[in-house]
Amino acid sequence: MEIKKLFERNTVDTSTSSAQNSAKQNKVAAFQNQQNSADSARKAGEDSVTISPLSRQLAQLSQILSEDETDQAGRVAELKRQVEDGSFSVNREDVARSLVSFASDTEGVA
Repeated sequence: MEIKKLFERNTVDTSTSSAQNSAKQNKVAAFQNQQNSADSARKAGEDSVTISPLSRQLAQLSQILSEDETDQAGRVAELKRQVEDGSFSVNREDVARSLVSFASDTEGVA
């Protein structure tokens, strides 16, 4: 069975909320629009490429992670500079708080 036909069934679970139903319907409509566009282009003999909403979300996630890595690399470089020039200082309270938190989280794990 074609994926398109699965979405055309448009069955909705009655136990889900109306917001979830609306979101599902929007996704189905977006998928159907993509399929219709691809079908039209195919009939016209044109080449076409469609990107699914999931692919777009994965691309956005990849960009966010890349930006996070850049920020983290900058922070590491700054800490390295502070250690090298002797201006880095350790906050004893933060270290103690982290140790206590770690000990309580791992209590009973052996």
